[in-house]
Amino acid sequence: MSRKYWLLILKISYFIGMTILAFAMRLLPTYQAVHSYGEFITDPDALYHLVRIQQTLEHYPFVPVTTKYEEYPQGSDYESPPLYPLLLATPLKIISLFKPLSDLSMRRILAFWGPVSGILALWAFYLFSGHFLRDTWPRMVGFGLYALLPIAINYTSYGNIDYHGFIIATTLILYYSLLRGSVPLAVMAFVLLIGTWQAGLYQPFIMGISFFVYGFFSKDMSPFNTLRRMFFGSAPILTIMVLYTNLLGVWLLSPGFFGWGTLLLDLWLGFSCLAFERKRLLWAGLGLLFLLPVIPVVIQGFLVLYFNPVPWLQSVQESTPLLFLYREFTLEPLIYLLTPLAILAPFICVYLVFRWRSEITPERVFLIVAYLCHGSAAMTMARYSNQWAPFVVVIIVLGWWLLPKGKALAFFLLLANLFPLYGAVTPKPIRADRKVLHSSLGFWQATPRTQGWAEPALEPEYGVLTDWEYAPMVEYYARRPVIIDARGPMSTDWKWVAELYLSDDELHAYALARNHKQRYIMVRDFYATLNIFPFWIDKTLDYYFDYDGAQAFPKPTMIKTIGFSLCELLSAPYEERGVYVPALNHFRLVWLSQEQTSEGGHRFPWWFKIYEIVPGCRIQLPEEGILEAELVLPNGHKIPYQLKSNHEKQLIVPYPSISLENQLVRCGQKTYQIIITEHMVRNGNTIQVQ
Repeated sequence: MSRKYWLLILKISYFIGMTILAFAMRLLPTYQAVHSYGEFITDPDALYHLVRIQQTLEHYPFVPVTTKYEEYPQGSDYESPPLYPLLLATPLKIISLFKPLSDLSMRRILAFWGPVSGILALWAFYLFSGHFLRDTWPRMVGFGLYALLPIAINYTSYGNIDYHGFIIATTLILYYSLLRGSVPLAVMAFVLLIGTWQAGLYQPFIMGISFFVYGFFSKDMSPFNTLRRMFFGSAPILTIMVLYTNLLGVWLLSPGFFGWGTLLLDLWLGFSCLAFERKRLLWAGLGLLFLLPVIPVVIQGFLVLYFNPVPWLQSVQESTPLLFLYREFTLEPLIYLLTPLAILAPFICVYLVFRWRSEITPERVFLIVAYLCHGSAAMTMARYSNQWAPFVVVIIVLGWWLLPKGKALAFFLLLANLFPLYGAVTPKPIRADRKVLHSSLGFWQATPRTQGWAEPALEPEYGVLTDWEYAPMVEYYARRPVIIDARGPMSTDWKWVAELYLSDDELHAYALARNHKQRYIMVRDFYATLNIFPFWIDKTLDYYFDYDGAQAFPKPTMIKTIGFSLCELLSAPYEERGVYVPALNHFRLVWLSQEQTSEGGHRFPWWFKIYEIVPGCRIQLPEEGILEAELVLPNGHKIPYQLKSNHEKQLIVPYPSISLENQLVRCGQKTYQIIITEHMVRNGNTIQVQ
């Protein structure tokens, strides 16, 4: 057999072996954690998609575009387009032969979607990199680098049903087809991209910037022809998709959600390309007619992208700048999420600009522009580092290949990437909160599900308030509407939630809960639950917290709040150092984790709590009085409990007598033993004491 065939076999073996290795690497870090407790997926973004895929399966082929189970009771429009849940629900229907599929079976199948989408992105990178790495050797090295890139593994690991890997795959195929001049492939990739992620318009916009820069220096605007045909060619398909969402009740100009705003921007970009291609301002003016209705939202989108003014987003780690991922400037995220060689990429980029300045091509200009645009996005929000990664790899490999003796450094190049890889593929420990959350499902499953899940036309009876991080779990596993969800404050703000948590007036908090049809609250320790809410009522963290390094301590202003009572006091009374907090009348503890918080400094050690909001049984006394008892907690422990009468000489008791051992009501010189039933607590019955 000739040397040529041996090299071909080795090349094929390398790509197959690297693909298998990449798939295995995406199983290693999360398989054990996800597989425990029966494919118990807890990632909030993955669960957001899982909810919508589940509902698509139940009503196939219709994809829900609105939901009453998020931002309850107002409800919300799904911000993402309808194509992604349909793409994943369709193979599930085929696998199940169009028969009902259990939740567990669905999760077991979809858990592999992360690694599969990672492999799709890897081979899309192979196609895309061919525009820059034309020789076999650098292309193989680039393939290997990207296959084992830590950030790519993180975003496409086992159990991750999010669309990150699919977005990278469609984006790279889009770039590949536009640089190649293949309009049909570009239209298909663009429709898949924009039908999955409405912000996908940003990707061809970057391509347009690069074509403009190329045309400015070369006086050749012909590359805009392919881009223009792609925008106009995809417009009819986008129109059908937008009509679908419109007919189901969504009328959105905002490109931040999927609606008419997305289509208007597509047409504006198409006419803008036509204006550059034909060098006629008339077409640009016509394009502005499509842009005008969405200008305010476009400006708002860029402000969110580059300045991150939303308090909630500021609290989300991946929404912080890449180099400030750990709250202070450090190069560690660049090293451990990408590769140590990423530090050299800016210098290589400058070198390439000088080297190519007399021989510019659309591909070369695009590589530099895309590296800068995606890099600037990553420097404002770390989540965009995943989209920056392919360009970092291409630039690193180009810099290596252009060195006079670069071939000899290939081993070093691959070895440098193995340094951060170890941390990326090491099996992640089962998070402490995973066991807690799984055990909480026993409580939710013991209470009736709300209507409206199987029949979306019906109105759910009540909602659940919990952290945005845990809300999708309650929504999916418990089938309960949530007031705060993993997408953040999209349709409503959280001011009223902040007022509820940070109020020191229980009647005000109770009224807010009732007005928003809230029945349950799930909380954890006070700082984790409450630290994002002061901003919503124009207060600072220093108003509520003292700090000793990274440790937060509550000030009296925090201790007096309803939120602190729920998180730390188990709704029982508290008095210390001149600060008195009464027992709550309308918030009763109905579930308490056995697991304890890992941090010290808490009055009670148990981590997660669920409260039910009830009217409470009213005991009308002839004069001021007090109820004394031992409160039996849901986990079997007992704590002292004392409830004082209000200004109307009423005791409002949120617990039945079965939860109150040694219960005694003192009124003046008299004592009473009063039987309080569950019915009385739930219905707000009044007991008259003579």
